[in-house]
Amino acid sequence: MVEEIELKLALTPKAMEALRRSRLWRSLGAGRMRRQRLVSIYFDTPDRLLAKSGCALRIRHDGQRRIQTLKIPSAGGGELHRYGEIETVLEGDRPDLSVVGNSLPRLLPLGRLRGRLLPVFHTEFERRTMLVTMKGARIEVAFDRGAIVAERKRAALCEIELELKTGNRARLYELALALSKLAALTVERRTKAARGYTLADGGKAPVPRRAEAIALDRAAQAGAAFVAVARSCLDQMRANEACLGPGADAEGVHQMRVAVRRLRALVACYRDWLAPDVHAYLSAKLRRFQQALGPAREWQVFIAGTLAPLAEHLPNNAPLTAMRHAAQALREGAALTAGALPGERTYTEFVLTLALWLETDGWRAPRAAAEMARPASVVAAAILLRRYKRLRKFGGKDANTLSEMDLHRLRLLGKKLRYAVEFFSALYPRRPVRRFMDMLSDIQDSLGALNDAVVNRSLLARIDHSLATNTARAAHARGLVQGWEAARIREDRQTFAEVWRRFRRLAPYW
Repeated sequence: MVEEIELKLALTPKAMEALRRSRLWRSLGAGRMRRQRLVSIYFDTPDRLLAKSGCALRIRHDGQRRIQTLKIPSAGGGELHRYGEIETVLEGDRPDLSVVGNSLPRLLPLGRLRGRLLPVFHTEFERRTMLVTMKGARIEVAFDRGAIVAERKRAALCEIELELKTGNRARLYELALALSKLAALTVERRTKAARGYTLADGGKAPVPRRAEAIALDRAAQAGAAFVAVARSCLDQMRANEACLGPGADAEGVHQMRVAVRRLRALVACYRDWLAPDVHAYLSAKLRRFQQALGPAREWQVFIAGTLAPLAEHLPNNAPLTAMRHAAQALREGAALTAGALPGERTYTEFVLTLALWLETDGWRAPRAAAEMARPASVVAAAILLRRYKRLRKFGGKDANTLSEMDLHRLRLLGKKLRYAVEFFSALYPRRPVRRFMDMLSDIQDSLGALNDAVVNRSLLARIDHSLATNTARAAHARGLVQGWEAARIREDRQTFAEVWRRFRRLAPYW
């Protein structure tokens, strides 16, 4: 078995041709490009045992040769595709499992595959390859253009594969960044096999990804903790890209925005140890992403959380109906903006740049090397204590005396502390962490109506502008919304008073 490490980049045929003809690309290449016409048939059982285990089994037709390849996922991180690969030259067109040996995952014995393998889909494409040498690394660059076919269904295929032959993995990211300056491209998360299964099995709608638990060893260093948490945030961002755009699941926009906020919170936690240019870059880009995603989520919450229940109490109210139609139109425009984000060049460059920094420790300030080598639990305790003290000081003994804007700010501080608690939760006993998390969630929930009201002020101003031809109707609807919000805020402030008293009595667990 050999290990395959590659980075996939998706682009349009026009962009591919422009890139191949560019002067910079020709300067990178070593020799002429090799051209092949490849057809690969992918096999699996009817119940998709290979796909469920993350494996892929194919027979590739390369001229007269038949090459069987079994790909088995290996541990890794970042945006790279990493597989253990077993290749065998075959005489026929049927899989031969006798050459696999004991390489399959433990939960997938050969006996469950023999006699049950059937063709599921195939790929057909032209491949042009060239070897590139970059800072001591040898990288095979493959331009693939063709289609994935499952019975009568076809999906276009146009991508670049950067496969590391020898050298440092960081060179893959650096080469991809160089190529991204020549043509519009995106980092492709899915393998050809994954796209083939989606096509064959009916193209299921993407499922929004929530933040997953972060596995940190209690003996981990602070620098390793940063890398693990950042990769978790970036993975959540990328997993929700397909959930954006018009008609997309509202939860997908929410989870994408949560991922951006989590990453912003992590950058703030580690600010003292980030290189200044890294901190400036991450802060600026993440702020820009949040601005692109924010309105889509805010309109969703306004429509579902305020206008819909208000309409139930006041059915057939013409000004309210007009406001709802205006809000839905504005939401659709915001959804278009959010959906365009993953295709932006700045977004692709951000993904590649952050992945490169995490691979090389390029995020870290040189003076912070010793601090980042300390136990993660020590640094985490300092981060948590700093955020905890800031929240308590801002709220004071009786936070209920704060203005609405100050309470909105307090809620944001509580959310940032909650993110930090989540980041380092694996370093501490589960029960006290859970108790503390629940309390922070109660703070957020008890100020939810107030948070919505603060956000809705800017939305109402935009609706007023949209309904400018009928200012009386707009004013009437705005008055209904503000009255509804006032009643909810009054109720929430009463709940919050008790929540804050309980929070002040709760001792930190770190």
